[in-house]
Amino acid sequence: MAERLEEMEKGAESRVAMVRDAKSRKKSSAAKKSRRKYRALDEAKRAAAEEEEEEEEEGQSEDEEGRDKATADIGGDDGKGKAS
Repeated sequence: MAERLEEMEKGAESRVAMVRDAKSRKKSSAAKKSRRKYRALDEAKRAAAEEEEEEEEEGQSEDEEGRDKATADIGGDDGKGKAS
């Protein structure tokens, strides 16, 4: 009851109001820190996924080039129009 009276008399300068504000700031700060943490983790995951995709694409294009060369060797076409 004394806290209520003090809050009614002093308003925002009362002890109860100051404690409430401090808790509110602390809670919002923790939430902000949490958002930053998980945003950084998500960005790291995305970057890792993009790197894996790029490596897979490079590996596939190298495989395709190798298949093209192997197919040309097997075909036996010497470029003169005659098959050997």
